[in-house]
Amino acid sequence: MIFEDKIIGTDDEKVQSDEWKKYSVLVNRVDTSNPDWPEKPAQI
Repeated sequence: MIFEDKIIGTDDEKVQSDEWKKYSVLVNRVDTSNPDWPEKPAQI
């Protein structure tokens, strides 16, 4: 986790940062032989 995310980010930025981190993990788990891509987080 990036230190600045939790210190200087607004509440909305913190939520969005967490959602993009979750998305990144889910993308890395995709089975590329049969991809089922996760939805990208909404832009705030």
